[in-house]
Amino acid sequence: PLADGILFASELSFLYDVLETKPDLDWQFFAEYIAGNTYELAATSFKNICELQPGMALYYANNGITKQELLWDLSFINEPLPTDQEEIEELLLHTLLQSTKAWVSRSKGVCVELSGGLDSSSMMILLRDVLRSDQKLIAVNYIDRKEPSSNEIEHAQRAAVACDAPLFFLDSCDSSLINIAKPGWRPNKPTNFMLHGENDVRLQGLLQQNGCSDLINGQGGDHVFLAPALKNSLADYWLHNG
Repeated sequence: PLADGILFASELSFLYDVLETKPDLDWQFFAEYIAGNTYELAATSFKNICELQPGMALYYANNGITKQELLWDLSFINEPLPTDQEEIEELLLHTLLQSTKAWVSRSKGVCVELSGGLDSSSMMILLRDVLRSDQKLIAVNYIDRKEPSSNEIEHAQRAAVACDAPLFFLDSCDSSLINIAKPGWRPNKPTNFMLHGENDVRLQGLLQQNGCSDLINGQGGDHVFLAPALKNSLADYWLHNG
């Protein structure tokens, strides 16, 4: 809230720049982020600044009182849900195609964080079908050349070839888990500016070089089902780096 109103921002870094009183960092958030426990929380990197959760509306009254309400409530759907499996699949695919097309309609190009798994590969194929000829599609795969368990190149390459899209790699073996990026680089949650900061800067450069204005994360299952972060990658890091 400001003296003469309220300010909304799509990125927390913008809020941080324009507020006269800078918010304090929430170190508990960073600890929970490393443990993989913040995906479903409204908490952010800053104290007393929260995200508006998906499907929620925020109402702000003149007296300073705020309230949140659901934009939709699926429990009140009166129409019967489809029960035929083929009908459900066709409806789901149509919805995914239409929503993806609307999301990227004004994009110059899209970069997908492609692991080669089901979620990210499906996103690549959806984008291949909805992007126009003047919109570029590329993919980036995160590797650690010192850790065999992180190598998913074969699966990512298969999906990229199927979509006729170039595939780039970001190697994190020389970047520590907690690494402060260059001054002024403060991306929004869930990628925080103190975690793999150097890789975030490299990723930004990759997008700029290829004329991509949007980055799409393909880890759908992790977010939908709130699955914990993979333990192997953290275990590998601790074993080899302490």
